[in-house]
Amino acid sequence: MDGQSAQSNTHLYATDFVVYKCLYVRFIRGNQYVKRDFDLIVKILEYFEERQEISVVQKLSIPGYDDGVVAYHVRRLHEAGLLDAETMTSKTTESRLIDVWPFGLSWDGHEFLDSIRKKSVLEKVKRRVGSELIGIPFAVIKGLAMAIAKEEVGLGK
Repeated sequence: MDGQSAQSNTHLYATDFVVYKCLYVRFIRGNQYVKRDFDLIVKILEYFEERQEISVVQKLSIPGYDDGVVAYHVRRLHEAGLLDAETMTSKTTESRLIDVWPFGLSWDGHEFLDSIRKKSVLEKVKRRVGSELIGIPFAVIKGLAMAIAKEEVGLGK
């Protein structure tokens, strides 16, 4: 479904919009699925750490990134427990997440950001698993970052 047909079809339901919105986000880069972008993840977490107010952000823009890609990452970060957020769920299927309006870092978000704050930790993570970090489960990246951070302060091996 393209934007033109979505606008001309007056019989769209809320679920159709959600499907359309998800498809837009997933196919945003030339019909390729969006993949997790670790540098964007760090920028989003830093944005919420530096933010002075605690109110929901309905649309987050990060310079150099498409807003749909940012929204996709915000949703994933909330699902991973790194962002606190107001959530909108489906009226028919409460477990289906429709939208996320983040307002700050969770405790785990602070912990993860602290573990990669030093550029040396982030660089070591990238060296060990590859600079793109694509295809590596987040739990592995998080665990590795925590282990490297412990080593750097003399608590590791």
